[in-house]
Amino acid sequence: MRHAWVVTCLAVILVAVAETLQRHRLRQLEHRVAVGKLWDDHGLVVCTEDGRPIHPETFTRLFRSEARRLGLEPIGVHGLRHSMATSALAAGEDVKVVSQILGHSSTTTTRDRYQHPDDGQRREVASHIAEGVLG
Repeated sequence: MRHAWVVTCLAVILVAVAETLQRHRLRQLEHRVAVGKLWDDHGLVVCTEDGRPIHPETFTRLFRSEARRLGLEPIGVHGLRHSMATSALAAGEDVKVVSQILGHSSTTTTRDRYQHPDDGQRREVASHIAEGVLG
């Protein structure tokens, strides 16, 4: 039952993110038209006012500032990636799909970095081993 709940939550989050990105894209297109030739197109979703890439440290600082403003626990951008991957795998999502989303060439990389057994899983394995040994 937990799996269905987590999948539903992830789906709601993905829809909200997609809608937010669509609104952002419309605002960005309007801004691009307004600044005209000053726009330096790099095809970016997040960029400076004139379309250029944002320096990674600047983006991280802005991201953390916005998280604090919203009352969220401080987390880096990479922490979001880690949270998404570990949550999806813990919810039972297919490792191949998660691996593709992350851009990994191998599911081994995804499993090694993001799949963490919890205490309940360890107890279950120990119980199965004990059953096999003790009969």
